[in-house]
Amino acid sequence: MPTRVYCRAWTQSVPITLCQDVISGKAFENLTLDAIATSHRWIVPIPEDTHLLEHCLTLLTKKEKERADRFRHEGAYQQFLVGHATVHSIMRHLLGNDYEEVEWMETEHHKPFIRIADTNQAFEYNLSHCEGFIAVAVGTAPQGIDIEKQRHLEDLEGISRQVFTDSEVAQVFSSQDANQQHATFYKFWTCKEAALKADGTGFMKDPKSLELYFEDATAESSDPVFWSAAMEGYNLAWTERA
Repeated sequence: MPTRVYCRAWTQSVPITLCQDVISGKAFENLTLDAIATSHRWIVPIPEDTHLLEHCLTLLTKKEKERADRFRHEGAYQQFLVGHATVHSIMRHLLGNDYEEVEWMETEHHKPFIRIADTNQAFEYNLSHCEGFIAVAVGTAPQGIDIEKQRHLEDLEGISRQVFTDSEVAQVFSSQDANQQHATFYKFWTCKEAALKADGTGFMKDPKSLELYFEDATAESSDPVFWSAAMEGYNLAWTERA
C-alpha cells in the first residue's frame, strides 16, 4: 500500500532572487535563525555575468570546487556554482562568526546537510535545477524541492507508468488534451520528487511507494507538499515541514 502524500496548491506568487542579491547578502537581510526553523525557498536565475559566476566559485569549499572542476557541461557547471554559493551565502548571513565552525556533511544516501561543530545545531538544505534556474530550500527539518521546465515528452505515458501509481496515471490521462496531460504530469512529477528528496532517498526509492493526493488550500494535513505553476513555463514543488 503506497504512503499517502498530501499536496496543496501554493496560492501566492513565487519571488525570484537575483544572483547579485544572493552573494551580497541583500536577499537575506530579514532572515533570522528563528525564522529558518520553517522551510524557506529561493529561486535564482543563472546569471550571464561571468564575474558573478567567478565570485560564486570563491564561496565554495575546496571539495565543492573539485567537484565543480569535473563538470564538462557549462550549464551544469553554472548551476552547481550558483546553487552551492546560495547555500553558503545563507549560512554566512545566519551564523556570522559561527560560519567558520560549519561542518558540511552527508547522509548515507548522500543527501547533504550542515552541522555546527561542537553543537547539536543542524540545518537541512536541498537544491534543484533546470534550464535557467536554481531552486534552493533551507530549514531545520528535512527539505525537498524540485523545479522543472515544461517541455513536450514523446513518451508521456511510458514515463508516467514508470513513476506513477495506477491512480496517478489515470489522473494524468483523465483529459484528452495533450497540454493538460503534460500540465498534470509536471505537477505530479515535481510533487513526488520533492517528497522523495525530503525523505533523503530521491528516486533511489520506488516512486510508486508514494501516492499523491491533492487537496484545497484550507486543508490541515501535516507536512504537505506545496506545488506552484506561477512561473510561466515552469513547475515548482517543495515540502513544508516545521
